[in-house]
Amino acid sequence: LKSFPLFKSIAIIWPGPNFPFSIIFSSGNVIIPASDPAKNKVYMIYRMKVKDPAGYAEAYSKIVKAAEEAGNMEGSYGLRAQMAGNNNYYSHYAFNGASSMESLITSTLELQGSDDFKEFSEAVTGNREIIQTSIGVVIKIYPK
Repeated sequence: LKSFPLFKSIAIIWPGPNFPFSIIFSSGNVIIPASDPAKNKVYMIYRMKVKDPAGYAEAYSKIVKAAEEAGNMEGSYGLRAQMAGNNNYYSHYAFNGASSMESLITSTLELQGSDDFKEFSEAVTGNREIIQTSIGVVIKIYPK
């Protein structure tokens, strides 16, 4: 990975079952080893205030593992802490990618309707406040 003199965020990415997590410093770009651009054309982004980041990360790792096992995580996903810039209204954001808007919405609804998500919601109640959600679409990828 590349080292950046000025970083905007720290990303905590769970790339698979062999790695509990990796901490990646980035310049604002999503850096995920072996990421497939075809599965990351659209992103759901959840901006939130988190009181206990370690506790939230633990609960988050459980829900994304369950989502992967259920087939509800098509693209990349991660949890980031906002470290610099205008972060007056949120401290962290989570994101997940998909190949299309239809796939993103379908997998989000399936995940949010699951018992695993109900457990996750109960586990993070009082620890996080969702400030804003948005959907971003990748317009162009600039390979190195």
